Amino acid sequence: MTFRRPLPALALLACAALAAGCGGGSSAADGTAKAKQLRVAVATTYWTVRPALPATLDTPDGRGAFTRCADSEPDGKGAVRYGIEDYLQPRDGSVTMAQLLAEVQGALGPQGWTFTPVDIPEASMPDPQREPLHGWAAHQGAVTLRLTLHDRSGGEPGAGYLDVLSGCRTFGKAQPQLLAAYRNGSSRDSYRPTAASPRPVPTGFPTTPGQSQ
Repeated sequence: MTFRRPLPALALLACAALAAGCGGGSSAADGTAKAKQLRVAVATTYWTVRPALPATLDTPDGRGAFTRCADSEPDGKGAVRYGIEDYLQPRDGSVTMAQLLAEVQGALGPQGWTFTPVDIPEASMPDPQREPLHGWAAHQGAVTLRLTLHDRSGGEPGAGYLDVLSGCRTFGKAQPQLLAAYRNGSSRDSYRPTAASPRPVPTGFPTTPGQSQ
């Protein structure tokens, strides 16, 4: 059984751009420029991580958005983050969650990603009785990779989401517009590769509900 969820509001590549160029800004233009820098940094990590995963998974189909951070998170009060989610679906229906986790850990371990278990609240699970979810996270600098997986069910393989998440940042007067651009669940940046653009990185922002860049 395949589950779908909205891009999480939950934190990728410790680089100078993330540390120095992604804070708040007083003007909308300054905030927009810094938001683009943050998005490029997250996208760079996504395109480093995703191609390293086994070719036995479906084609990459990442979706990105700016979302609010929780007030309880470090630096989360009044801040937002950029994240890219990708559904990891093995083509082999017999693959278990444990096998998928081992494949991801084996592929990303050489890049320095070490995954540890994290709690997934039952309230955030679509069907905790039939399909409980299990979480793992790995951190490098200001970036987090998070896995949210479920086991085999009804002939479907173990599968789930890989999220590539920035830390929490503020973007001055640009922040309300950023959040509004991605408020509709279908307004997402597209990271689906094509022949012309095998590793796309969006340059604009959604301007109408349901629009993808």
